[in-house]
Amino acid sequence: MSAWPVSDREIDCLVHWIDALGLTKRTPDSIGRELRAENYKSLRARYGYYDMDYRKAPAYFYSPPQSGERHGNDYDPYDKDQALKMVRFYSYQSCEHEGAWEKSQSYRWMQKLEKALTSLGADWQREGLTWGAA
Repeated sequence: MSAWPVSDREIDCLVHWIDALGLTKRTPDSIGRELRAENYKSLRARYGYYDMDYRKAPAYFYSPPQSGERHGNDYDPYDKDQALKMVRFYSYQSCEHEGAWEKSQSYRWMQKLEKALTSLGADWQREGLTWGAA
């Protein structure tokens, strides 16, 4: 597999849904920092500490998600189908440290979020959804 750094826009989407669905009592900034840190653990496991870009996760501060219209694509972070696809995207980018990933808070949030979105009828395979927010 490969992995890359999950962007603020992508984390903002996940944080929005985790918070909106009441999956934790933590603050949006705290949720996002945890997600960012877990993604960087995966990057270090995949690419090693030799890559200076992955030694320390950049700071994260929550910002309400923005649609792709400002960025020239169809990305809609408020769409439950897109949010479920973002869960899949984030999990793919953050699972390289096997064993540790499954024990992480981020993994538990992704499991809860996937279950909650699925119960709302979300379909991550719907045509037109973007893989990530790019």
